Amino acid sequence: VEATDRKGLLSDITAAIAKSNCDIRSAQVGTKDEIAFDDFDVDVKDLSSLHNLMKEIRKVKGISRVERLDRRSPEKPDRI
Repeated sequence: VEATDRKGLLSDITAAIAKSNCDIRSAQVGTKDEIAFDDFDVDVKDLSSLHNLMKEIRKVKGISRVERLDRRSPEKPDRI
């Protein structure tokens, strides 16, 4: 998530995630030159839930970009 940084932004984003019935597993947040860059690892049920989540986050004041990043690590091979 990329947005113009402001007081209450993180609270508004996490409220949008909660409203979408999704759970935050982890978050990494930061700002540079008054722009917030927030990465969330979120549990979603399915693709429809993901689209709804992204739609809710886009409604937050000041949001300029919402995108899905697939950073899941590759599965570990089974041990024999």
